Amino acid sequence: MAKNFKDAARDANTPAADTIEFLRDFESLERNPNSDQTMTFTQLVEKKQELDAMEKLVEREKKWVGDQLLLALGCSGEERVKVLDGNYVLKVGNGRSASKIEPTKLLEQGVTVEQIQQATTEGKPYSFAQIIKVGE
Repeated sequence: MAKNFKDAARDANTPAADTIEFLRDFESLERNPNSDQTMTFTQLVEKKQELDAMEKLVEREKKWVGDQLLLALGCSGEERVKVLDGNYVLKVGNGRSASKIEPTKLLEQGVTVEQIQQATTEGKPYSFAQIIKVGE
């Protein structure tokens, strides 16, 4: 029996011994496409953490490289140049983030809360594996 709220929360988040045993013995049903091997549950968790860290690093570096290329193009005065033996074109691309409707501004324009609720559609649900460091 939990002594307090904190103990109760910890008990609720602690899997039963049979679940722990199942996960310890779990092996992926499909082979990893890059290594052609199956992986244990622990290996899958470790691989997910490794890939998440790599993804963050790659995204940061891609942004930096892109910013440097835009700076170089800007300094050249050109908006497009052929690169890599003319097999590719580097050009300035322009876009805009998705527009969004702000409910507060609609209310200021006289739209009722009920009208906003009726015009709002829910997003489609999806699932993903998320690994969270204990204590966060």
